[in-house]
Amino acid sequence: MTRTRYSCLTHRRTLAERGIRLMLRNEEILVRQLRAILRAAVNHPVHVLLPMVSGPDDVRAARATLEKARSALMREGLPHAAKVPWAP
Repeated sequence: MTRTRYSCLTHRRTLAERGIRLMLRNEEILVRQLRAILRAAVNHPVHVLLPMVSGPDDVRAARATLEKARSALMREGLPHAAKVPWAP
């Protein structure tokens, strides 16, 4: 079975809506998840795995979002980990 040009483009667009790009478009959900990871990392070893990264921009944006989550936890005075290992 061969794919048409249209089905290939549709497939690529579908893939673009997955993984870290989907979470970056829904930043509120990503911040909640990162806050939970930072809080859990106080008492447990954790690593952050970024799903379906397509380039360095995805990693930079995710790290910036992590810093937003960390800053919010600091402002609220909640315990959190200072560093969390990343695996893009």
